[in-house]
Amino acid sequence: MTGRARPAVVVAATPTPNGDLHVGHMAGPYLSGDVYARYLRANGRPVIYTTCTDDSQSYVVSTAHRLGTTPEQLVETSTAKIERSLRAMGTLMVGLPPIDDRYRRTVLDHVADLHAAGRFRSRAVRLPYAENAGRFLYDGLVSGTCPVCLVGSCGGACENCGHPNNFDELIDPKYTIDPSDPVVYRVQTILVLPMEEYRDRLISYYASHAPRWRPHAKQLIGELLARPLPDVPVTFPGTWGIAAPFPETPGQVLYPWIEAMPASMYATWWAAGQVGQGGSATDHHWRADHDAELVYFHGFDNVYHWGLVDLVMLLAHGDKYTTPESNVCNEFYDLDGEKFSTSRNHLIWSAGSTWR
Repeated sequence: MTGRARPAVVVAATPTPNGDLHVGHMAGPYLSGDVYARYLRANGRPVIYTTCTDDSQSYVVSTAHRLGTTPEQLVETSTAKIERSLRAMGTLMVGLPPIDDRYRRTVLDHVADLHAAGRFRSRAVRLPYAENAGRFLYDGLVSGTCPVCLVGSCGGACENCGHPNNFDELIDPKYTIDPSDPVVYRVQTILVLPMEEYRDRLISYYASHAPRWRPHAKQLIGELLARPLPDVPVTFPGTWGIAAPFPETPGQVLYPWIEAMPASMYATWWAAGQVGQGGSATDHHWRADHDAELVYFHGFDNVYHWGLVDLVMLLAHGDKYTTPESNVCNEFYDLDGEKFSTSRNHLIWSAGSTWR
């Protein structure tokens, strides 16, 4: 590496296209990431600052229903608003990459490699199911009480305490779109990524990296490691998202959080091509031999996913990829005692659409 400045990849948490960016987004990961990217560039470092929309999130489905539109139309209009806001703010991002066939191929290749290497496990799990709608519930489609802090939570992870709630762990689950629809439990066989198998590597990683983390995020990681690590869903019985390519789970989709790492690799590849730093392979800039400094910027509600799940997604590939040198985590902006939330329409918009 002698004779050249070390490259850097700065990733702001991938925004869900169920609305424009709000003030919490802009003042949190997007502004912070931009400041750090500018600092590195001012010091002569080649920097790629990027993100991409998280189209497969179930929050797109629930928000589209609330707004009386289709998920596809909501993604299209929200992506345009998000890109306009980033451009109006004057960030170093060169734009949002298209969620196209190259994106989907990057995601599918990433998970296919892990499947072929035997990293996934088949599990029969109990899942909440809306009887009248005939739909399995997860993340933005289900709400209830967090089993850890006993505060209201959506599925997947609690925004209050940050702890995960997978499968049937959410207390008194309700179907977000129709709370009157009876919710029962049904057993389904899915594929999972068993994080507990990576405990030793995780402990070693956090021992060397966590001192750079902010106290609240570091505390949450410590709490998660103090108990058995959960299995992460890889596939889920649903219809919105990328169809899972595995013979064991016909008719299922990839769990949206499984897309985050290959999505970020794809976004880096696309952004690099716009600024003349392109590589032929989509994951080129994330390869360990590229020796890039990798830094994430996200909110506290993403510590579990970006700080733990996504790290395991990289470790599962062996030594192929670099790992983040830091997770820079911001706290929530509150409005009337509640966090800013696009899915709940409780926020102050960035109003990028009115900036000229």
